[in-house]
Amino acid sequence: MDWKVLFGRRGYRITASRRAVMAALGRVDVPLAAAEVLDEARAQHPQLGLVTVYRTLDLFQELGLVRRVHRDDGCHGYT
Repeated sequence: MDWKVLFGRRGYRITASRRAVMAALGRVDVPLAAAEVLDEARAQHPQLGLVTVYRTLDLFQELGLVRRVHRDDGCHGYT
């Protein structure tokens, strides 16, 4: 199911921040740490902050859109 459809069904708004985070995750094939997601997403949404990235990733994980994984470098990544 398209993530935008899922958001609509659950009553969530599709914000510029959420679009930027989803686009950043969609551009890569490896799990990204939250700070890396921020770096990628700022290309689309320069005002984005790290706290918003964490909140967005938590929501995406809750909805089953992303998975949090343990990376080899000891950090958590999202894919």
